[in-house]
Amino acid sequence: MNIHTKLNHFRIASPPIDNSPIVSPIYQSAKFSFESMAEVRKFFRGQRPGYFYSRYKNPTVHELEALLAEIQGTEAGIATGSGVSAIFLTLFSLLSAGDEAIYFIESYKPTRIMFEKSFKKFGVKGIRLSLFDEAGILEACQRQQTKLIIFESPTNPQLACPNISFICQTAKEHGVTSILDNTFLAFITIIILASITISTVSQSLPMAIVTVWAV
Repeated sequence: MNIHTKLNHFRIASPPIDNSPIVSPIYQSAKFSFESMAEVRKFFRGQRPGYFYSRYKNPTVHELEALLAEIQGTEAGIATGSGVSAIFLTLFSLLSAGDEAIYFIESYKPTRIMFEKSFKKFGVKGIRLSLFDEAGILEACQRQQTKLIIFESPTNPQLACPNISFICQTAKEHGVTSILDNTFLAFITIIILASITISTVSQSLPMAIVTVWAV
């Protein structure tokens, strides 16, 4: 092994299993090694846990996802590179050509642009309403093509506070998925929203929560 390889791949022994660090290390590696090609094949077949490439999964990011899911009382979490990418990933994974989705005048501007420009190219129609137009929300949820409703609490940047119970209950009654963009309150609402809204409202209401964190 020449000096250049040693400089890039020098390793020290890992701590003993009963001597782990109190704070998890930050894994900066893009790639991860396996003992053999047989283990690589097992990994890609889903027969063993592990990491291959940090763009797909990284121990540091995975721990962050698990932590945020735990403190928000959800089954899982996905960390993305930005808040807008989190919103786009959520919408893109749930919508198909011919679907309709409800968004609001008071919504975050990039969210509005997604419906008014980007998703139109893929045959997805956005229904723009006011957060306070309960009759309009009910009517839109009754449409067969309506698949989801996305809103914020409070909105960014006007700080308008929607009626979460009404929106989620109406959506559930008509088979529409509710998505709450929980950007503005972030850590503050871990206690308030997770302990109150999720426990008293979301136990009976299907609601995905997209939280944008500054880390």
